[in-house]
Amino acid sequence: MKKRFLILINTLLILCTLLSLVGCVAKNTTISDEPEQHGTNTPTQNPTPTSAENVTTDGDDKNISRRRYGLAEDLKYFKLIGRTQILDEGVSCDFTASGIEFEGVMSGDVVLLLSCDRSTYFTVYIDGKRVEERFCADSFNPFITVASFEGEELHNVRILKQTEPQWSLSILNEIFITGYLNDAPANKELYLEFIGDSITCGYGNLAQSDTPNAGTALYEDGTQAYAFMTAESLDADYSIVGCSGIGIDKSWTDFNESDFYPKASFYRDRDGADYSFARIPDLVVINLGTNDKSRGSTEADFKTGVRALIEYVRSSYGSEIPIVWAHNMMGSCRFEWTESVLEDMGGEDSGIYFVKLAQNNAGGNSHPELSAHKIAAEELTRFIIDKNILVSD
Repeated sequence: MKKRFLILINTLLILCTLLSLVGCVAKNTTISDEPEQHGTNTPTQNPTPTSAENVTTDGDDKNISRRRYGLAEDLKYFKLIGRTQILDEGVSCDFTASGIEFEGVMSGDVVLLLSCDRSTYFTVYIDGKRVEERFCADSFNPFITVASFEGEELHNVRILKQTEPQWSLSILNEIFITGYLNDAPANKELYLEFIGDSITCGYGNLAQSDTPNAGTALYEDGTQAYAFMTAESLDADYSIVGCSGIGIDKSWTDFNESDFYPKASFYRDRDGADYSFARIPDLVVINLGTNDKSRGSTEADFKTGVRALIEYVRSSYGSEIPIVWAHNMMGSCRFEWTESVLEDMGGEDSGIYFVKLAQNNAGGNSHPELSAHKIAAEELTRFIIDKNILVSD
């Protein structure tokens, strides 16, 4: 009887261990048959960073000690990237390529504590260089060791969410370091906003057209999609407001762009507050219409929606904000209707442009693959420069 009891206990312990690992398997951008483990630490492997005797909360102290920075209460040390919200427990990190940047003298492990509802993937940049490893967290794994430094030197760390809000919502709670942080890095001179659907989010860009279940967070990296790469090429800050399946008039979601774009975080609270358009971008890029075509939008309603979106953007940012409508990455997708609206609204003379990007359907579920996003980013960057859109008269 005792032996059976011990066998039962051992079996339960094994099952608990396996369950703690389910839900978040990270892979590098080159998909292989063998999954790699996420991050560099799990909660059980991390040294208890939340222990009060191990950390200090005095952020202004310049001594080299183990300390905790709360995102909500210590906001002055963090640059917020993308469309975010300051919440009681931290900073929301819902949208594609949203995140934080911070810098200071650091030594040893840099640990991020966050909360997320599902598997969520992150890209980390250290001193301006992208870390090859893909980091992952879920409800079982709230800690990520994003960096490990030797010595005591000045470093810059940027943590960006690869995963779009439809796949997961997350809150960045605390950062644990040995050392101290300086004030938040300054904003860059340029600021771009991107409005789009699955293409803009990088849906399926880590998969091939025949990859099973390609429409998941595992095969999406918004920090290797054309929008993010264009901002990087132009050395610009950015906000990426994207959602797979969304359209102007007809969507695969139960809402359209007119519902999604104005909200601070539609998937977090669709009845919540509208977003505060605080920082005015130098350019807004829109890439929509793919889902309208597949869902059978009507010409009249689609054209009305295109005009309404442009008017809303300009009512939020100013009547002269330049707008580029990008199209063709998955086909023409109602652009013949879009073009007539753009020209009717004044076209380039009124600061409304359109650019045709290279089509590619070799990625997951016939979306653009990674190489196509790189090409599209080069085309869009070249178009913006050639048209002198970011050069004021």
